This record gives sequence, C-alpha cells and structure tokens, in this order.
Amino acid sequence: MRRAVFTSLIALAACGPTVELASDEGDHSSGTSASTAMPTSTTSSESTGSPDATTSSSTDGTATESGGADPTGSDFLVVPDAGTEPIDCDIWAQNCPRGSKCMPWSNDDGYAWNATRCAPIDDDPKAPGETCTVVDSSVSGIDDCEKGAMCWDVDPKTNVGECVGMCQGTAMNPLCTNPCDACRIMNEGVLTLCLASCDPLVNECAWDQVCYPLGAGFACFPDVQADIDLGDPCNFAQDCDPGNFCAPVDDVPNCAGDVGCCARFCDVEAPDECDSILPGTACVPWFDSGRGPAESCGATTVIGACVIAR
Repeated sequence: MRRAVFTSLIALAACGPTVELASDEGDHSSGTSASTAMPTSTTSSESTGSPDATTSSSTDGTATESGGADPTGSDFLVVPDAGTEPIDCDIWAQNCPRGSKCMPWSNDDGYAWNATRCAPIDDDPKAPGETCTVVDSSVSGIDDCEKGAMCWDVDPKTNVGECVGMCQGTAMNPLCTNPCDACRIMNEGVLTLCLASCDPLVNECAWDQVCYPLGAGFACFPDVQADIDLGDPCNFAQDCDPGNFCAPVDDVPNCAGDVGCCARFCDVEAPDECDSILPGTACVPWFDSGRGPAESCGATTVIGACVIAR
C-alpha cells in the first residue's frame, strides 16, 4: 500500500506574498510559494509558533520559520493625525493605541508586506467579506477594514478588494472564526490571514482564484499561473495551471528545473492515470490519513499527487 512519502518536498524560504502593480514596473502578483511543502500530517506547518508560511509570487517564496514581534504593550508614540505609526506592533495582540490597528505593510517601498505598524481605523470600518479599499496600494497598511481584518486580493487599478479576517489567538495556537478557514501565517509572521480551505481537485474558489497547496492544507489565492506544461520547470506554485502544482525536482521524472517541475493532483480513490499523464509517476496520497483538514469542510476527494512513488 502506498504511503504519503514526501520528505523531499520543501518550502522555499523567501519573502511571502507580494502585490500586483497597476503600472508597467512589473508584475508582482500575489500568489503562493514556489515548490510548496507537501505535508504528511494534518497539523499546519504554518502554526508552529514560527509566524511564517508557504505562499509567494513571482518575486517571493514560501514560509520560513521565524519569531514574531515581541508585544510590549507600551512604548508607542502618538498616532499622527494624517498617517500611520512607523513602528512595529504585535499583529496578534493588536496592541496599538485606541483608534488604530496593527497592520502589515511594506517599509521599504517594495511590493511585499515585510513589517507592521499602527494604522488608523476607518470611521466606517468594513467587516470580513465586505468590499474594501486601500490607500495608495495593497502594501500601504491603510485600508477601511475593521480592526482584526485587512483588505486582500486588491485590484491594483482600483485599489478595491475584500476584507479578510486576521488570525486570532497566538502564533502557537492560531484560530479562525469560520471552521472551514485556516490560519495562514506568511511573510515571517507579518501576514496572519484566515483564508478559505479548498480542494484542488474541485477548486470551488472564486472565479479569479485557484486552490493552491499551503502549509498543511490548501487555500484559495489569486489566479496568476504562468501556464507551464506538466513536467516542465517551475519556481512557484502559481506557475502551474489549476489542478497542477510545483513539485520538487526529485519527485518528477527527468525534471530539469532548479526548484521543481509541474505535477498533477490526483484522486487517490479513482483509477490511477498518473503514469499516462506524467510518465514515471503514480498517485501518492497527499496526507497520511484521509482528506486532511478539508474533510469536514466538504472535500469530496482524497487528494493525491502524481509524483515518483517511493
């Protein structure tokens, strides 16, 4: 009987999600990590107390474990009337002065969230699931979502997105209000979002999103795939078409990539057609047991991957 044996699958250490630009400075769309880890348990690798996870885009990679900010509960300056507080705050404790919230932002004029700061709460804050607007860009740290939420999947042309709740609890014990959401800890703990779990073989994500592997499960992320064929080299999860993923070099026959090559998801309970789809592979379970975290949220398949069986 085949087991889920994916010890060679790794999570590349890098910056985490970036944002898409509205100008011609380049396409740094948000997405998920390059060669994503294929976990063999249902415990999220993102919830190890190391606030980092596995998502990325064309300029970033997956989760690296690192410590989060140390909440002091003090030493905060007065929030300026017209801006945000340019100091670190604790994204879990939300320990900013009254009228402000701790938000991820880019402190180096880049396109990735890499720090936290206190930002003013809008006079008419929006709840998770509601349409929201960011000021300047997705990485400014300023939006009109309520405390404990941020504007996500933002259209760079309109600065409009949807409020998504941040994880509650602690990095060691992250919680989401919706049991079918999973806490995704990314960008060295700067991003802590409750994102919908999904089944990559069904892909019931929103029309502009795709179900990508992330940590110990799967989550819906913006669709920015690079249309790379099966077996061809890839660097990031979103490089491969929906239904496929970027598998590490050692798990794809004759893979010529430096990071990995595109492989296909498969249904463990269906006839194994992997060898005909990607010669030299077999349908190997993604999780050691059953459907993994998505089972209670309506997963209809036992997720597997077309890789070299060991």
